[in-house]
Amino acid sequence: MVPSRVLRVTGQQLELFFNQNMETMKLRAMIDEHILSQFRSRYLDLHCTTPRECYEMLLQRCPGIMEFLDLQDIASFLNVHPNTVSKIRRDITFGNR
Repeated sequence: MVPSRVLRVTGQQLELFFNQNMETMKLRAMIDEHILSQFRSRYLDLHCTTPRECYEMLLQRCPGIMEFLDLQDIASFLNVHPNTVSKIRRDITFGNR
């Protein structure tokens, strides 16, 4: 959806990189903590917030995302029907709470 660069490495290459020294081991721990935190936040968002709250949080985290993604992609990410996202957008546009 946007220009990207993907690097492909094997699990063994990653393991060798992270086991080089203490700094790379710390980096691995930081990455692990960040991924776990994101997973936890996503889980809680999907189970403890309304679709509108999830939509608004997405807009706060990624302000320009609407320029890059279709309605269906956003709905899929939020785990709701595209009609739900459309209704949320309409409500926000016309000031309905």
